[in-house]
Amino acid sequence: RLVIDYKTGAAKSRSNWFGTRLEEPQLPLYAVCSRARSVAYIRLNEEGVAIDGIAGDDVGIDGIRPLERVRQCEFDNWEALLAAWRKDLSALAQEFALGSCAIDANAPTLAGGAYAPLTRLYTVGTTD
Repeated sequence: RLVIDYKTGAAKSRSNWFGTRLEEPQLPLYAVCSRARSVAYIRLNEEGVAIDGIAGDDVGIDGIRPLERVRQCEFDNWEALLAAWRKDLSALAQEFALGSCAIDANAPTLAGGAYAPLTRLYTVGTTD
């Protein structure tokens, strides 16, 4: 089972599915809820079409790497990754339910955009 999320515009990266806090939780959530064995972004834009994803096993699709070939991932099997995602997603959901809106100081790029002036990481004069 493969879950695909189609994106237009800016590229997303599978590296955002790993780390102490998920920066892009959408596909991990889909994987946990559907029990998928692989997830991928397909980018459609003026430059063409590209795929970037991971899988529990080799699925034979260029751009979807088997888990053991993904250097950002510390897990050696798909079930362990799904368990970690389930834990991380539960923590994010709990933060949301409690109304927490803290910005991760280790990821200052997440403090950009329209609401940047409301964060302590915002610097006057930036273009974000």
